[in-house]
Amino acid sequence: MNKKHIFASYLLLSFLLLTAIFPLRAADLPDSLITRDNVYRYMFTDYGKAEAIMAQLRGRGMLPGWELDLTEGDLYYNTGQNYRALTCYSRCLAGTKAQSDDRLQMDLLHRMISCYDMMHNETRKAEYVKRLLDKAEACGDKAMQAVALFNIGKSEYNQGKTCRGYEHMEQAADLMEDSDYEYKYDNLRYHYNTLLTYYIRDQRGDDALRVLDDLQEVVTASTGEEKAGIDGLDEKEQKALYGHRAVVMNMLGRTAEADEAYRSFSSLGNPADREQYIVMPYLFSRKMYDEIFRVSKLGEERLKQQGDTVNYHFTSVRKNLAKAYAETGNFKEASHNYEMLAVLRDSIKLREQRSAALELAEAYDSAEKDKALMKMEAQKTLWLTLSIVILLAAFLIVTLIMFYSRKIRLRNEAIVRAVTDGQKAKELLAKKNRRRSSAADLDAKMENALRTIESQKLFINPDISAKSVQDRLDVDAGKLNSYLEQKKGQKFFEYINDLRVGYAVTLFDEHPNYTIEAVASMCGFNSRQYFGKCFTKHYGVSPKEFKKTQMEAD
Repeated sequence: MNKKHIFASYLLLSFLLLTAIFPLRAADLPDSLITRDNVYRYMFTDYGKAEAIMAQLRGRGMLPGWELDLTEGDLYYNTGQNYRALTCYSRCLAGTKAQSDDRLQMDLLHRMISCYDMMHNETRKAEYVKRLLDKAEACGDKAMQAVALFNIGKSEYNQGKTCRGYEHMEQAADLMEDSDYEYKYDNLRYHYNTLLTYYIRDQRGDDALRVLDDLQEVVTASTGEEKAGIDGLDEKEQKALYGHRAVVMNMLGRTAEADEAYRSFSSLGNPADREQYIVMPYLFSRKMYDEIFRVSKLGEERLKQQGDTVNYHFTSVRKNLAKAYAETGNFKEASHNYEMLAVLRDSIKLREQRSAALELAEAYDSAEKDKALMKMEAQKTLWLTLSIVILLAAFLIVTLIMFYSRKIRLRNEAIVRAVTDGQKAKELLAKKNRRRSSAADLDAKMENALRTIESQKLFINPDISAKSVQDRLDVDAGKLNSYLEQKKGQKFFEYINDLRVGYAVTLFDEHPNYTIEAVASMCGFNSRQYFGKCFTKHYGVSPKEFKKTQMEAD
């Protein structure tokens, strides 16, 4: 057998071995769909597709583990699977990324509070509310302080501590109003609507009117419209504002304004809209029973047409009908509706219990699948290692047969000399640098701080600053800046960004499947654009060109 036949046999063996370990798989989804954004895009409209994309992202390792956990947790939370969402959020919160990133840690705590709130688990919710409040106060984050304080206020109100509850909820609304949070207006809508509901329930008309005005200003401001009125708002939101105003003005005895608000309310949308429950206190106060019966019947018919009559909206319809029949003296119909209301509430409770049980079972099944998947991955890694060893051994045999000659020995000797000479040169350079540092009376404390920044990768924290380094490493921020400018010719953030782009090269090499956005985030950059600018400035090529060239070279 000649050398060509030996080499061909070796290639065939390699191909068969690798194919056995990694069988060819037809892609179920086009690669263009396998992105984090598409998980969020399809989670409400096509859950199956969103779940499949999520599985591909995790299976291919296209994002760091913490980002996979966060995205999968959002997928479950936004589709009502709170137990499974908590599993993902908890795993992400316990990871090293969350421990070094205050912003991510607070976002996760916020999400977990929402999960426990939906599950009505007040004990666990209170635990995470306290953690969020402590972290937000330490970081000076007004928005997250507001989230924590509002949840504390709600719990106090529901426990009968009304005054303290209102105090904390009002304080939270003020903090959120004063923040620059990305979701500021969404949170303020929720805060003011909740406060408004509680003030109306407690017959505190003046407070209700004040909060209603605040709510109107918030929803108007968030649409970009002028704050002079509510024209131009989304019709459903505009209708809700009119409904609340009718109730509050009637509570304050300003009946003409209440009637005008109710006429505006009635002119918008469909009489069977769910917003109709808002004006029920106004209708009962004005004894407009015919109107109550009419809109309640319309709402009942709409819910029946939708095929779901076991929900909280239907309980509102039954309760309003029962109350209206009782107040008009038709006690037979009132009793019938109260009876149906009791049955409906029991049915809702039973369905929620079944849903929770099913979700717990799914979460357990998912955990078992994860364990099995990890076991399979471990076995796959073992087989991969063995296959690499076999391939290397085969390659060595073929190489010895084909190239066993003096040329190989000479080349090896040249490599050894080059490595030895390089090492000696490196040692000489190190000695010169140490002598130069000694001669220049280099501040050892500053140098030690820089080594700590590099060795502990403090530069990957997006919020790092000379002041934060001063607090952590006990070095003077001003002296550190002066040292960098004098000794390295760099300002602090130029030095940090050089470390970051250097670390990016390592990540591109070790994790070729990571996206540029993921690598930028892992290196501490807040945006891909700034990362690209720093990378290009340092290396002369963009990250995209670098990664493409690297993949072609591999």
